[in-house]
Amino acid sequence: MGSWSLEPITLAAIGGLFVQWATTGSAIWFAYVTPTAGLGCHSASFILYGSLATLAFALSIASTILEQFCHPTGARVRNAWMIRKASIILRRSGKIIAWINCVSFILLCLLRFAHQYDNCYCGCAVLGHGNKGFQVFVDPYLTHGYFRFWIASIIFSAVASVLLYMFTWANGK
Repeated sequence: MGSWSLEPITLAAIGGLFVQWATTGSAIWFAYVTPTAGLGCHSASFILYGSLATLAFALSIASTILEQFCHPTGARVRNAWMIRKASIILRRSGKIIAWINCVSFILLCLLRFAHQYDNCYCGCAVLGHGNKGFQVFVDPYLTHGYFRFWIASIIFSAVASVLLYMFTWANGK
């Protein structure tokens, strides 16, 4: 393959996936542990977001690797046109999924701020509890107890971002 190496791509992929799932995971955890605890509309929407982002990321990485196989240094590759077509299809599919994910995440945020998640279906966490779902009516004076979950989620995301920065800084030297 010449001077091309899979190591930088692997390190970048691990770092990217770590930050993606650390930040998305903290949002999923926060939505999961606050009333009504369990898999509901909030946590499921974050899981969907993280899954689609990971799929788009994987397709883009696969496209990059295939494209590198089409352009080796000094060697001829059999069926290079098929590899190039597969690379283009993977790259475009990844971009389309990323675009759909972006639009759906913005739409989910708008729905949340428009209080569309404040209905019986989402409030009862029917996705996780099924027919045994229940609605929690939280006293506004008691919600200060959930502030610690919010702080923990923010700290976890910040620590993950700092760790990625330190990891990339250490590998860049």
